Amino acid sequence: TIAALGGEISVPTLNGNHTLKIPSGTQSGKVFRLKGKGIPRLNGGGVGDELVQVAVWTPTELSAEDKKHLESLNRSPHFKPPRSDRSFFQKLRESLGI
Repeated sequence: TIAALGGEISVPTLNGNHTLKIPSGTQSGKVFRLKGKGIPRLNGGGVGDELVQVAVWTPTELSAEDKKHLESLNRSPHFKPPRSDRSFFQKLRESLGI
């Protein structure tokens, strides 16, 4: 629900937990970069970044009420995945931030 609605999560880093804001509509596989939260560089040139990849969990068991809610959402035109005109490599570059 956080990926769909947006919210904040706590992400463990080398220096303790960091609060990461997840925008609404975040898709599974999206990668967020935490600047300066990674491991120190070997040559002493600062600290690297930590990459956080979103993994959306799908429930395997639903109650009858849960199924009704999901079926209702499924009828909404906003609940359909958009057709993507981007290539695999464009998506990869976007997810890596390059």
